[in-house]
Amino acid sequence: MQTHQLFLELKNTLSQYTEEFEIESKLFICHFLKWEPNTFVNHLSDDIPKEISKEIKSSVKKRMEENIPLAYLFKKWPFRKNTYSTSPGVLIPRSDTEYLVEKAIKLIQENNISTIYEIGYGSGIISIELAKEYPDCSIVGWDISKDAYNLANKNLHTLIPAPSTSISKMQPYSRQNNIPIFYQNDFFEIYDSYAFDFSNTLFISNPPYIKTDVIKTLEPQVSLWEPKEALDGGESGIDFYEKFLAWYSTKLANRPPSKGFVLFEIGYDQQREMEKLSEKYKLKLSVNNDLQNLPRVCLFTN
Repeated sequence: MQTHQLFLELKNTLSQYTEEFEIESKLFICHFLKWEPNTFVNHLSDDIPKEISKEIKSSVKKRMEENIPLAYLFKKWPFRKNTYSTSPGVLIPRSDTEYLVEKAIKLIQENNISTIYEIGYGSGIISIELAKEYPDCSIVGWDISKDAYNLANKNLHTLIPAPSTSISKMQPYSRQNNIPIFYQNDFFEIYDSYAFDFSNTLFISNPPYIKTDVIKTLEPQVSLWEPKEALDGGESGIDFYEKFLAWYSTKLANRPPSKGFVLFEIGYDQQREMEKLSEKYKLKLSVNNDLQNLPRVCLFTN
């Protein structure tokens, strides 16, 4: 079977499942043949071995029957210019978060930020991308999930190779290496005991921000597969923001004046809630829209 024949067959099958049947058909073929998607048209007349064709069809069937996300099927997913390992139990990288990273990069450059703290690092994409852009920054992250801890360190070792072969494959790097340190902790259990630097420092997070009663209405590949703790923002959707900013504003009030930055991804309908929080905790707020002109990133400053 040639590529164009399999492509047509997959499109017919997937059209019963998703509106993105053409894109997904191409991604399935490219994944199993190890082709770059932008070279797909160059392979339309290639013969695909029978065993690989069978494997692709089986994977498509699994995708449809179990509603399993492509990122979990493929065990990897692109983010910005890099490819990250993925696994069930850890939130899948999304393009919305690329916008958060771009804003962080600009903020770090303009303000000469040297310390970054990430809350809820998931697969490690934010901290790793920032470390690759600014290797001299000190970056520390926390996530309550053991799955996230293991996956983030796997991605870290893949995308920022260890400077010494003596470092064990799955052990976190030491602070002296100037690359991210990932801890498996609940940030809100350690935030009063950790020695944070609040001077010219960036706190960053893509926290859970979906209202609890909305979770069950999400498409099955999200509601059935992705970790609820990374999605559920409580009844109002803003539990994380409220708890963090209450702590942050108290810490600032008890310290000498210094410039600090808090950068969050938010839901498209949460700008007004962020405005209320900025007023409540006496912080300045700016909100940036994404490419769809929807509120996506908010910046709190003192």
